[in-house]
Amino acid sequence: MVAIMPLETVHLVRVFGRVRLNRPYVTIFGFVAAGRTEYSVTLPGRPRIDAGMTITAWLVEAGNWQTLVGWRDHASGEIICFDPAAERFGNIVLAIVLFGFAIAACWQPMLLALVVPMAIMLAQASCSIRQLRRARAALEALSLP
Repeated sequence: MVAIMPLETVHLVRVFGRVRLNRPYVTIFGFVAAGRTEYSVTLPGRPRIDAGMTITAWLVEAGNWQTLVGWRDHASGEIICFDPAAERFGNIVLAIVLFGFAIAACWQPMLLALVVPMAIMLAQASCSIRQLRRARAALEALSLP
């Protein structure tokens, strides 16, 4: 079975509305590519975003730039991608708290009502980390023209 990678290559004709936020440390911008306008696209950090760039992006949902995980600049080869460090830290803390609640639930069965949602949150965060790793690996493996 062949896995479909949600990669999309575009040439940025125009870039507008660049806003850099400090918490979280991201850049929000809009662009025009192939006659299509995208608004409020978010990337981590302070990447170079200029008109005329050609990039290949990893989108969680094909065609939906609100689900952008990262991209690779064709000119420089630079990869801009969200870092899973925050999710990993959150997973560790959540796992410790979940373990504590699970043990306490032996004496207070009402705490089981908290264990289930926390387990679901842990599973979702783990999926997010896996997706970030897959995106970075796919962007690194991309052969550029």
